[in-house]
Amino acid sequence: MLQEFKDFLNKGSLVDLAVAVILAAAFSKVVEAFTTGVVGGIIGIVGGNPDGLRGMSFSINDSPIRYGLVLDALINFAIVGFVLFMIIKAYNKMAAAKKVAPSDEVRLLTEIRDSLKR
Repeated sequence: MLQEFKDFLNKGSLVDLAVAVILAAAFSKVVEAFTTGVVGGIIGIVGGNPDGLRGMSFSINDSPIRYGLVLDALINFAIVGFVLFMIIKAYNKMAAAKKVAPSDEVRLLTEIRDSLKR
């Protein structure tokens, strides 16, 4: 059982997944800082709120409803989602370009197979 566990840990896909999770966490921190510092600051200047997005709120019965936090999270989600979309699109494009035309031998064997089926 210990050997199976070692084999599982040494699989390339598990290591790739671990690296992807760590990079995604770091990237989300960068996006969060960008959203809070830059986008939130610009919205704060335009909206007259010095705290930016995170400071946007309204009150109901003296209880603050901080909708700015939700907007901040939605902008973070949109940025991360768009970047992931672009990465997947580039990966799919490279994978499609990687496909090589079959060799002459393979084409000849395919023709022979197809003619034998008739």
